[in-house]
Amino acid sequence: MKLRLVIAAIFLLIGTLACRLTAPLVVSGTIADADGVPPALAFVALLSLEDYALSASTTTTDGHYQLEAPGGQDYLLLAIPLSGETAEGYNLHGHTPQLARIPAGSGDVTRDFTFIPCHDFILESYDAEGALILNDDWAGLRFVEDTAGNATDDAFIGIDKGEGTPAVPSVCIPLNQTRRFFVQWTLPNFGSVVLMADNDGMGYAAEAQGGTVLNLSHEMARTQINRLRDNLAAYQTAGYDVPPAVAADLAEAKSLLAEAAAQTGAAQAALSDQAASVALWALENLEQARAEQDIPRYRTGGLTVTVLDAAGDPLPGATVVYTQTSHDFLFGVFSSLENAGVEGYELMQQAGINYLTTGFYWMETEPEQDQIPWDYIDHGIGVLDLVEMGFTLKAHALLALWDFGTPDYFKALGFDEANREVYEHISALVSRYRDQIDIWNVINEAHGRGAALDLTRAEITTLTQTGIRAIREHDPDARIIINNAFDWYGEIRQMTLLATGEVDDFTLSVPAYLDQLAADGVDYDIIGQQLYNGGYSDIFAQWGLGDPSGIPTWDLAHISALLDRLGEYGRPVHITEQSVPSTWDPDWTQYGAGWWHHPWNEETQAEFLRDFYTIAFSKEPVEAITWW
Repeated sequence: MKLRLVIAAIFLLIGTLACRLTAPLVVSGTIADADGVPPALAFVALLSLEDYALSASTTTTDGHYQLEAPGGQDYLLLAIPLSGETAEGYNLHGHTPQLARIPAGSGDVTRDFTFIPCHDFILESYDAEGALILNDDWAGLRFVEDTAGNATDDAFIGIDKGEGTPAVPSVCIPLNQTRRFFVQWTLPNFGSVVLMADNDGMGYAAEAQGGTVLNLSHEMARTQINRLRDNLAAYQTAGYDVPPAVAADLAEAKSLLAEAAAQTGAAQAALSDQAASVALWALENLEQARAEQDIPRYRTGGLTVTVLDAAGDPLPGATVVYTQTSHDFLFGVFSSLENAGVEGYELMQQAGINYLTTGFYWMETEPEQDQIPWDYIDHGIGVLDLVEMGFTLKAHALLALWDFGTPDYFKALGFDEANREVYEHISALVSRYRDQIDIWNVINEAHGRGAALDLTRAEITTLTQTGIRAIREHDPDARIIINNAFDWYGEIRQMTLLATGEVDDFTLSVPAYLDQLAADGVDYDIIGQQLYNGGYSDIFAQWGLGDPSGIPTWDLAHISALLDRLGEYGRPVHITEQSVPSTWDPDWTQYGAGWWHHPWNEETQAEFLRDFYTIAFSKEPVEAITWW
């Protein structure tokens, strides 16, 4: 009898737990502005964070809402207001849309939203066939920036002219703020590249509620033409010899833009795209001309040779033949001796490679606490063998705090213990390899949330300074580099918000991160910058760490400007990771991959690298370029 009662109790408990696990999630709350006034209408929805499928939705006119959905999973709660006002037929939001994450197991949730008044900028854009591009059909990078170089959390939200009509992208900019738009765009005869629209350099200002309809192609063309105009004037003033074709291209682009201004819709967009394409070709040609004039200025020097006879007197008329046998510039690749073998590196030396980046990832250099595989580092990574071959080495990513690349024992430590472990780990490596390794990458990609575990910005700075102290104490002559991802504007912030519903207050733009390092007195020597530019990667998907990702493409004039900006910090610059693909698959566009001049093939890859290396080599602060 007792056994039956126990069994019955167990089944009752299991049933109760199952009901709790499968019980519906109820989310309710209020929607209003700062004065408590609800919008005329608001759409509220729960989207599954697994596949963004719509799980529940409702509308409200009194500011109160309630949604019910299956429990046991994470949701994205989306609230979109409608003001009741229109602009050229579009139903305006009037207040900023809101996102929030509802974690699994939250039970019944109350989530109130306070809307911020904003101005709707409606972005009409057209594909190659002249069809209006819908917000849900957009593929590729797009983000909003605050005109000071920092990506914002402003989201692209669909806006329509009524139920059943197409929803195009819009951004509702908070009042008294200014923004610029960045989107990946395919231009005829140039490529699929990221373009900026900045309203003649002033940005798009939200002065009052209402709406403004923009032809996106026309806005982007204006910006590219102004870039060309400004760069041309600056280089002429600086005394550069500018090819006459550049001025002719500027005139042609202006003419096309004026012709576009007389049109509307798809016709205006097509002419504007032509104008932007002409301007971008001219911008790149202008940068090449500047680079070819800067290379002799920064990469050559005078040499005086005195020829004496046996008596020690000058010998007039002597013929001197010389051959350069070495140089200071570092042309590099990422290396692993066990993968490429000695023969591979001998071929690289013949091709002019003199610099190797060796992976010092913590998971490989100390997978178990206090157990460093010295033989693997010596001959697998190949530190001893590669130095013997004559290469200059850099130790890459002493601290790369990705969750998947950090040993469990380190992640389990409290912060003070982790800080001590950083000192001991780096001290051991530097003490062992101080005679073989010249450059140490103390921390990798720390301006973004992805490589920070769950640490705060202040904690990351402390670990960085601890790592630097360990290097300085054990090799005072070492050069220390901090390596940054090519998330220049911190644009991953917006992707994080849309993917998770959580505001990313950690990620900084590259300039903001460098400014913070300076403010915190971080003592490093070299700025490292990644410059991947186009293509597709599924490496993280293979590891079960997310979806495949496309890599956006930027024009070379933009990259040149970024290198100039880095040079303003007064430190040497290393291009630490750079590559472009040699093949192209049209399916990559769905992941946001871009291409330059022509869908990627070996010829396009070679042309890009020729021009890229020429520009980078011409920059006085740049000391190294590493192909990855």
